[in-house]
Amino acid sequence: MESYIRAKNDKDNLIEFYHQRGCDENGVRIEAMAVEDYFNIRDWFLKEYPELQEYADEIKAAKEQKKAARYAEKMAKKAEEMKRFIELTLLSSFRKTKQTDCPISFANS
Repeated sequence: MESYIRAKNDKDNLIEFYHQRGCDENGVRIEAMAVEDYFNIRDWFLKEYPELQEYADEIKAAKEQKKAARYAEKMAKKAEEMKRFIELTLLSSFRKTKQTDCPISFANS
């Protein structure tokens, strides 16, 4: 957070950030100063720089899309494996009965 505020060259917010962390205007820790917890500082920071929250939301959405696509691929592969297992089981069963014509065709499935 500090490096982002410095990059924005925003002295007022940098001082406010330091104060929330229990530091003076130069970032030196002052033992007697009260310190905000991380989540309060983060909330303040995201209110001051909402573009970061938007960026984080975009990244999260992209990750969720990739995760959903990987899951769909995995499920399709498992379905194909199950289909093949059933075919082999039925063929094995058919061969054990010694029938001459297989009543099930797998060519077009």
